Amino acid sequence: MPEINQTIPSPELAGTAPLLQRVFDARRSQGTMKIARAIMVVVLTSIPFSVYNWITVDTLMGIWFLLLEVAVLIYASTLLFLCRTNRYRPWFDVLCTCIEASVPTIVVFIDLTRVGPAYALTSGASIGLYNVAIYISALRLRPKLSLVAGAIAAAEFLTLALLTQHTLPVETVAQLLSLSTANLVQRAVYLLVSGICAFWLGRSLHSLISDLFDTALREMRAIAILGRHVTRQVADVLLQKESKTATGERREITVLFCDIRDFTSFAERQDPATVVRMLNEYYSVCSIAIGDNGGVVNKFLGDGLLAIFGAPEPQNDHAKQAAQAALHIEAKLEALRISLSLPKLNIGIGIHSGEAIVGIVGSEERSEYTAIGDTVNLASRIEGLNKQFGTRILLSSETHSRLNGAFPAQCVGTAPVKGRSEQVELWSIAATPPVHCTRDMRQI
Repeated sequence: MPEINQTIPSPELAGTAPLLQRVFDARRSQGTMKIARAIMVVVLTSIPFSVYNWITVDTLMGIWFLLLEVAVLIYASTLLFLCRTNRYRPWFDVLCTCIEASVPTIVVFIDLTRVGPAYALTSGASIGLYNVAIYISALRLRPKLSLVAGAIAAAEFLTLALLTQHTLPVETVAQLLSLSTANLVQRAVYLLVSGICAFWLGRSLHSLISDLFDTALREMRAIAILGRHVTRQVADVLLQKESKTATGERREITVLFCDIRDFTSFAERQDPATVVRMLNEYYSVCSIAIGDNGGVVNKFLGDGLLAIFGAPEPQNDHAKQAAQAALHIEAKLEALRISLSLPKLNIGIGIHSGEAIVGIVGSEERSEYTAIGDTVNLASRIEGLNKQFGTRILLSSETHSRLNGAFPAQCVGTAPVKGRSEQVELWSIAATPPVHCTRDMRQI
């Protein structure tokens, strides 16, 4: 059996060769089942003619053909049983190909003994059966077997023809040029050519399936690599650039900005390995919290990140999910700090809900799925106001109105924001009251 790993062009995919080989073997088993069904169709088509011969032409010939057809039906049923019960073995292919290529020879032999060489050697039915046996061998996806089938068919037919030709009267051969030695050899050569054609067909099917598997593996590899840099939802969008979500659309979303307070001074006091480890652990905590609540991390921004809720997959409660993710991040930050034996770390999270343009932006060489618009800008500005209000999580009034009492919240006041003529009303959902508070605690 040819090794499929020869079709894998890159080292990264080499480890998938055993799996690919098993899938290819399964395809071969399916091909054998199709061959068995094709044989059943041919036999069931032939039975009425055998019954007719039994009744009207030659009883013994009809019986012989019926017995042969029953035997072939049992053979085809056995193939189906072996394939369905996973008992079919690869080496069976050679044996089965020899049997299937020889069945038409038995038909020719019966015609020779009951009707005579003149009919048996010129009958189109036997030649047709030979060709069926040769071409269905290509379904086994082992191209060399088609050459074997063509060679067996040609050799057996020519042997029978040459052994019985001399029994014909010279006058009969002279009248029927199809019985001449040249014509009999020509038919045998055509059977051999049919084997060569079936070989090419089998190779084409083999190459086509191998290429399809290779393409599928490359896509799986691309998705796996892409998944290390973006979430599964974003990866799906990037791989389907023709979709509306990919090309751009306006959508109601919630944007979350998260940032570590005074990270620059912290990084200057720590060694690089500690800084990188802390960032990686911190981003892992944030990514899990955001992903568990249906959001996607859009960007890592040094010591901060941008997350989107409600895109690319729609969410009816994207504001609630963003708020829940923020609380999860805050809750896990202290545990992270203790596990890394680090000094106290503060974070700031800003959340805003509104309409934004979402889609893939960038060049042909590099692109990303992102959100664009005032909603994103305002979320960033709100995140920066945490330091002013002594809070960790701040929400805009647009986000607060969408929570419908899901979390206890407190309005901390209003603040001017760059790019807006009116001040923005801000709410906090921190576990402890913020330092600066202008309204009483309330349920939203």
